[in-house]
Amino acid sequence: QIVIADNTTYTLANLEPGLTYNIYLHANCSEGDTSENRYVSATTLASMPASVPYTCDFEEEGNNGWSFANDATNAWYIDSAIYRAGTKSLYVSNTGGTTYAYDPSAGIQVSYAYRPIEFTTTGEYGVRYDWRCNGESTFDWVRCFLVPNTYFPQAGMLPAGATSSSTFNTVVPDGWMDLGGGKLNLLDTWQHVDTSFSLQEGTYRIIYLWTNDASGGAQHPAAIDNISLERKLCPTPANLRAANLLATTVDIAWDALEANRWKLTYDTVAIITNDSVVSISGLEPNSDYIFTVYALCDADSSSSISLPVHTPCNAIELPWSE
Repeated sequence: QIVIADNTTYTLANLEPGLTYNIYLHANCSEGDTSENRYVSATTLASMPASVPYTCDFEEEGNNGWSFANDATNAWYIDSAIYRAGTKSLYVSNTGGTTYAYDPSAGIQVSYAYRPIEFTTTGEYGVRYDWRCNGESTFDWVRCFLVPNTYFPQAGMLPAGATSSSTFNTVVPDGWMDLGGGKLNLLDTWQHVDTSFSLQEGTYRIIYLWTNDASGGAQHPAAIDNISLERKLCPTPANLRAANLLATTVDIAWDALEANRWKLTYDTVAIITNDSVVSISGLEPNSDYIFTVYALCDADSSSSISLPVHTPCNAIELPWSE
């Protein structure tokens, strides 16, 4: 973009958050008579945190509030070369976003797309998104994390001092949450993630990390679409545990969180309760049981949590003979 300014100050408007702009200036004394260029580089601040519930289908103009820390060749873009729905998505490209492809021979590449999110309430949240990525084995993949807002991704560098994509494909650094279950790759059709997590209130960054090594790989790279984050109003019970275990009885307990009514099941038994501690009797000695608890919230129910329990044998009174 070329701007003619009549004053020594000028405001550049409608810039994208979290991007670096190279600005060149010269004096235009008369037609064909200009000074040498003066150059300055300026990076805009990252976008303001989005609130929850949050959805993004990447259909708005620009970067949709996302920022990038892109490596030299295989980098994140928002454009229309691939999409799950609508006309756009977030994807890796080695041609500036014009094609959905990457260069496996470009050397080790590490690129990030990230967005700050504000969680105003401590509790359980759900995240959903669509993804696709072929790549290579444990080397070329995408991962999704929720990280503290104080972490700033660095292009070309893996987190936590990692030096190889093959050794970082399952690692979760301290204070981070894995929102994808490890590396996502080897599936060149659209897939769907739907998972939940618990966290303390605060501002975090959702990050999509793409990396590839230099040993080859198969098209296509990572693509992301239809992200949503929301608070789960029917929280999954936590810390399911057994106490006072005997041959035929046991107490099953869990952390209530924000619910006050639950369903406890084992074998063919189902118990509806308003207490987060339930005493179970009539069990068989030396037997295996799976206890499962759901929170009940009006017409909704939470995800379940399960606990295996093995009852001990009956105590033998002495003297004993058989």
